[in-house]
Amino acid sequence: MFFLFLLSGYTPSDSGGVIAEAGENSLPEFEKLTYDVRWLGLSIGTITASIKGRQKIRGREAYVLEAVVQSRSVGSLMRKLDRRFVSYLDVKELYVLRAEAYRNDSDDHEGAVVEFDQARHQALYKDLVARSEKIFDVPARVQDI
Repeated sequence: MFFLFLLSGYTPSDSGGVIAEAGENSLPEFEKLTYDVRWLGLSIGTITASIKGRQKIRGREAYVLEAVVQSRSVGSLMRKLDRRFVSYLDVKELYVLRAEAYRNDSDDHEGAVVEFDQARHQALYKDLVARSEKIFDVPARVQDI
């Protein structure tokens, strides 16, 4: 979810942390960036960030943003990594409606979903492994917890 700030229009040099206003920017429907991760010159994995189109989330149109981190070859020998992060960014308001995180590493399996209620300034965190839920208060236009 590191790329949400890039996609939301925020730049550190903006005075006051200005977020892009609705209608100013739009994202392409589909885009994919893949990065090769290297350690001591060896390719040990990939990071892929994608815009996978649009989808309705609780009646609102949202961009589907996905980041996948995977180890490969030499990297898998050290530790197998298979992580997937999905965010649903409101097309008009440019804030996150829902975020999902999945981890399927060598010896660790986790999953979580966060549903953001931007009007009430609350987030519902769902732990998919423990099957538990917790509600948090969050600031306006929050992107992640």
